[in-house]
Amino acid sequence: MNGTDYFADKDIMQDLLSSEKHISDACNVYACDATCQDLRHLLENILADIHKMYWDIWDSMTKRGWCKIKNANSQEIEMCRQKFEQAARELK
Repeated sequence: MNGTDYFADKDIMQDLLSSEKHISDACNVYACDATCQDLRHLLENILADIHKMYWDIWDSMTKRGWCKIKNANSQEIEMCRQKFEQAARELK
């Protein structure tokens, strides 16, 4: 690296997305494990804020063409639905 190396905006945004996912995972675990109702509600509110921030970052990246979106066709949607229904049955 030379003295002029820096992170591009896209790299920073990708890092933000990754960080938001990790924070969301941790906050979700804490919210699920909270034994105090007030603490659980606080963590759920924080989790909602984290989801909003994640969406805002993702939306911004999509508008810049940095996140490619592949729309699923009806067959792919049906296959996914069947897969998760099967998984749900196996958990019963």
